[in-house]
Amino acid sequence: MGKASGKAEFRTIAAQLEMGIRRNFYTDRLPNIQSLMANFDVSKQTMTRALGLLQKSGVLQFKGRSGMLIDRTKLKVKKIALVAAWTDGRKNDLLSDITPFLNDLDTMGFQVELIRGDNQQHNFFPEHVLTGFDGVILRSRVRHESALKKLSAAKIPFVSADSIPWEPEIDSTEYDSLSAITQIASDLKNRGFTRIALLYSSGIPGANDRISTFWRKIKKSLALPLLSCDRVHFMAGWEWEKNAILLFEHIQKMKERPEILIHYGGKFDQRIKSYLQNTPEYPFGMKVLYQESLWEHCSIAPEDILIKSPVRRALLTEAFSILLERFLDPLAPPVHRKITFPVEYLQFPSCPDKTS
Repeated sequence: MGKASGKAEFRTIAAQLEMGIRRNFYTDRLPNIQSLMANFDVSKQTMTRALGLLQKSGVLQFKGRSGMLIDRTKLKVKKIALVAAWTDGRKNDLLSDITPFLNDLDTMGFQVELIRGDNQQHNFFPEHVLTGFDGVILRSRVRHESALKKLSAAKIPFVSADSIPWEPEIDSTEYDSLSAITQIASDLKNRGFTRIALLYSSGIPGANDRISTFWRKIKKSLALPLLSCDRVHFMAGWEWEKNAILLFEHIQKMKERPEILIHYGGKFDQRIKSYLQNTPEYPFGMKVLYQESLWEHCSIAPEDILIKSPVRRALLTEAFSILLERFLDPLAPPVHRKITFPVEYLQFPSCPDKTS
């Protein structure tokens, strides 16, 4: 077991210990508390509280000199619904991406059922998830409040894995996209780009204003010039295509246009390119940086830059850890965690006339 952060919360440690037990990393007993404290890099108080949760569940028994004995008969088999989204003909692609995650949960004694949620045509929440499941991981485009209310009313713990807009009362996890954008902007500056624009919109109420403010702070910290397009007010409600068009219509009116656009959050949509190709002066000398598509062959223009999409399994693994914490302590306050990841460039040509 790897070290946890010095600030690791006791519920997280309890979940990691249970996973270690289920994976047979720990067999008949746990190491002494001093060894666990050193392994997880936490205080005795934090470790004691973590062990207390496992004792309360019956998995751990304190037997004096015999140590902390593991009772595997108390490891409950939980049935988990993984609600995901895929377009017709893309289920096998999804499975190839998440099968290692599903196999890991199976090894630990959990039953996982993959259930199709939103089919990208309309909001759809599978009602049968409300019966027969101990917990739910939502990895789909289910965003409407009715889904949350139904799960809460049924007292079924659930975790949003980068799918439902974050609210304080929702257990959720997401990629730390703003840190990634900061790294990208810094890398672009080091490559010689100065006039940089950003397209990154969200459906979370008020999030687009916060993203815009954050982007301007990034530019200030990197001594990059502010552009008029940095103040374009994006619409909420997951209007990616509309916001792209809104931004490009503004860019077309700029006297000094951006050298490059960070189109963060997905592949540069062909519908957007089709729109722009029918507008005057496209592509007006602007490169585009975007993420690869996991399920499609990427076809990009020579002037574009491609970055690797983060692995979905990391997101699901963290979501499962949060769900396991909720099983151990149902009344705990909701948690929201961000996953950091390095930005990997698959294609990154030099900035013309600036770097070699």
